[in-house]
Amino acid sequence: MIKIIKKYINYLYLTLFAGLIVISYLSSKRKPDSVTELFTDFGWLNNFPKWLDAPFMIWINDWWRAFSVKYGLIFDAIGYVLLRAYSITKNFLIDIPWPIIVLGVVLLTFYASGKKIGTTIFVGFCTFSIGFLNPRFWDKAIETTTIVFIGLLLCLMVGLPVGIAMARNPRVRNVILPVLDLMQVIPSFCYLIPGIILFGLGAIPAIIGIFIYACPPLIRLTDLGIRLVDKEVIEAAESFGASKKQKLWGVQLPLALPNIMQGINQCTMMALAMVVIASMIGTRGLGDEVLLGLQQLNVGSALEAGLAIVLLAIVFDRITQAYGEKIQERITRLSSGVGIIRVGGATEIEMVEKRHRIEDALEAAAVQALEQKTGARGLRTVLEQTLLDVMYELPSMKRVTRCIVDSDAIMGKADVESVTDRGELVPMPPRERKTA
Repeated sequence: MIKIIKKYINYLYLTLFAGLIVISYLSSKRKPDSVTELFTDFGWLNNFPKWLDAPFMIWINDWWRAFSVKYGLIFDAIGYVLLRAYSITKNFLIDIPWPIIVLGVVLLTFYASGKKIGTTIFVGFCTFSIGFLNPRFWDKAIETTTIVFIGLLLCLMVGLPVGIAMARNPRVRNVILPVLDLMQVIPSFCYLIPGIILFGLGAIPAIIGIFIYACPPLIRLTDLGIRLVDKEVIEAAESFGASKKQKLWGVQLPLALPNIMQGINQCTMMALAMVVIASMIGTRGLGDEVLLGLQQLNVGSALEAGLAIVLLAIVFDRITQAYGEKIQERITRLSSGVGIIRVGGATEIEMVEKRHRIEDALEAAAVQALEQKTGARGLRTVLEQTLLDVMYELPSMKRVTRCIVDSDAIMGKADVESVTDRGELVPMPPRERKTA
């Protein structure tokens, strides 16, 4: 059937186009008295014919009335939940003294950046400067942050599962990609229309607009990050009997985190842009100050509010980017091919990949496995032999949370390193190792 449709796809398009013209003519309220007038009076060639009126508006209005009657209560409940979340979060943050908020942002940046002093000082300065520009901007910035935060949570709740589903199922990906393409070409202000119609004016349509506008980059980059995970790493996890859930949480998502964090960064920046646009529909925040300054021709006030928005964007950008760089640096440090085996419940393998061939431990294990000529079983045998001593000693070793396997351990030149939850190395106890 699909082959037949592809063969006659042009004829199908032509038929649909002709059918749409006929329907538009029949449904138009300004069509001529008779069809013969179309062939006797050619005035419609100079201007687009008034009798050719596509009935989309009628169809949309009829559908919307039926939809509102049937699902109106559901959207009322959604609006109530979002409004309560916005009000509680905003009031909670406004009641916190500003020095504590600045200190909290500084500490968050210090942790997210991997203890980078320069980034921490810069973000702290930008946060302080928001209120320094104008004291009333501080509460406005909190209102804007609250809207962005709630919108970002909605994007994460929907974007991450959808991105994972796209990466794991090509059919889902083929269905969702055209939708994402359509969402990214629609003008940003149009995203506010569904929110206005469903929830009225204020903060709620802004949150809905943020969700629709900012979610596509997160979905795309989550899908891309998971699909970029090296197949050899996936095969290694499968050879150890990892389930789909274990592969997702223990291998794919950790390796895809840099891409996911980039998606969160893009999502946050687009959310801020939407908040500024949403000021035109009564959304309070820094965007409201920009709009008010422009309406009153107060260039100084509008410029100050614009600078405050820029500072807020820098804070969000630096924190998310710094955390993404921290994750990337961690992956780069481990990209020599060291395998980390977590202790507890089901054994998982967390390996790190490079675009080029993985060296050191994985390469050494692969070479030995190939020599055995038993396929994936050979890889399993090599690692079991490497971990044989650890398997006997591990139950008596306290606070050990992971074991590090490098190329020397694979080749039998060194012991497998056992690491505690504090990152301390635990030496192997004296034993008759490798003599039994």
